[in-house]
Amino acid sequence: MEEQHCMNKEGLGKSSVYFHPDDFTERYVEGRPLRRTVRAEGFAIDYVHEPYDPPGINRVNITAGGLHVELLPSKGMSVGRVRYKGRSLLWPSLLDVLPDPAEVDLSGPLIWNGEPVSGFGFIEYLVGGVMMFGLGNWGMPYEDGETGEKFTLHGEVSNIPVEGMTIRTGSASLEVSGEFFIHDGLGDADAVWYKRGNRLYRVTKRVAVEKKRSIVSVTDTISNVSGRTLEPDWGYSIKFHAEEGTEYLVPGTSVSLRSGGTPGQAHEMWRAAEVESVREERGVIHKGLRVKENLLNGKGVETLIRHKNGEGVRVVVPRAPYFLSWFSSGGRGSREFMLPGDTEKRPMKVFEKNWNGVGPEFGISALDHDGNVDTGVERTVLEPGNSFTAGFFFQPISRDEVRALESDIRVFNKARKLG
Repeated sequence: MEEQHCMNKEGLGKSSVYFHPDDFTERYVEGRPLRRTVRAEGFAIDYVHEPYDPPGINRVNITAGGLHVELLPSKGMSVGRVRYKGRSLLWPSLLDVLPDPAEVDLSGPLIWNGEPVSGFGFIEYLVGGVMMFGLGNWGMPYEDGETGEKFTLHGEVSNIPVEGMTIRTGSASLEVSGEFFIHDGLGDADAVWYKRGNRLYRVTKRVAVEKKRSIVSVTDTISNVSGRTLEPDWGYSIKFHAEEGTEYLVPGTSVSLRSGGTPGQAHEMWRAAEVESVREERGVIHKGLRVKENLLNGKGVETLIRHKNGEGVRVVVPRAPYFLSWFSSGGRGSREFMLPGDTEKRPMKVFEKNWNGVGPEFGISALDHDGNVDTGVERTVLEPGNSFTAGFFFQPISRDEVRALESDIRVFNKARKLG
């Protein structure tokens, strides 16, 4: 398969360190994080157990110049918090405590607006700012009409731990890599849920950080390790910090609301919830995305997070059949989602914070399984032994660069179709 995007490997490979998940299973001092620090080539890598996380569930913190990047090995090597010169680039995760992956139940019961639902367990474990979704299903939960198989919200891959990590450093870049396997879930009832049955896919994760250009890139390779043809239903979510005046600009030839209808004049603008305890969510679907060549040794769709003060983040993603600009706000103290047994006086813990965030969600199929995709982009089909690589990166840029990219996108979008 053709690579959608390639990571820049300049300066890698001079030194490396390997962390095994068992490195931090020993008891930690109560109230204090357990930490192992490695310094190489101007990078600092902290392998940390925070006292509020379950035993053996650890984080990796990388410092590279003005960038501070948190990785979550127990959650599919998702990216947690990212700060640049003291400012948050990604949204504040709704949960502070990482779940123990062995205890995760993605099909567990949930109460949504007072009614019991299944398949929404992902919400109970929502930690992370950059997450890979899939591979059985990356979108909303659904039941296969032919087989009766039930698929959970956003799939399983963001809740499966990597099997160790290798960190390589060089003069310009640092790369963290790890891998895990997706099983079919059939059989092996005594095994942990994510190791039951036969292997379908191997997922190789690579996150790179560049010091000088302050780039964070994610490159994932999905390999078919089964004996049959597979169609991985992959997708991603990147949730950036949002405040009044934040816009998310995407170059495309058409745009429509996820809920249907024509977007208004301010459809690219994030806004705070009118009532803080009521979560507001808005999705805008883009098609005919403009693809540029030679972007970090690859091609992709160049988009822009622009804040009111003129600062911004360049976000380059692969061209995918489905692309959604996601805007969310409010929800703190909401009882929209609750766990069975919760009461109005004890709302579900994920709503202790507002869902204030903005960014892209993109994948291989329609998020709502309604076929609303760009038919000009092919699906991913993997024969046994074949692989597919997808990746993206984001980078804080100067005010001058923000103005130039904003102008470029707005000029391109003058001809786009609304609705």
